[in-house]
Amino acid sequence: MSEKAEEVWIKELDRVVLTHDIEEYGLKQGDVGVVMHCYANTVAFVVEFDTPNNGVPVALLDLEPLDIRPIEDGEILHVRKLEKEFKRFIFGKILEWG
Repeated sequence: MSEKAEEVWIKELDRVVLTHDIEEYGLKQGDVGVVMHCYANTVAFVVEFDTPNNGVPVALLDLEPLDIRPIEDGEILHVRKLEKEFKRFIFGKILEWG
């Protein structure tokens, strides 16, 4: 089965793992987000990354299939501190300073 066929299994409300850092948004490889929308033919996804305590969105981004992957069996979530000052991004635009 090709990689493209496997990507079809990511669906809305799935938790996904970021496959690489996205420095401009303060996101690190391994950060976990939730798929909020799948575009037709899963060519892209809207993924929300938020804080666990109060669900404050850190970023809501359009990402491609190679940017994310499903959480696999045997993996465990991990938390990390955000930078002291961080920006909240919605589709690449600054929402407010945190």
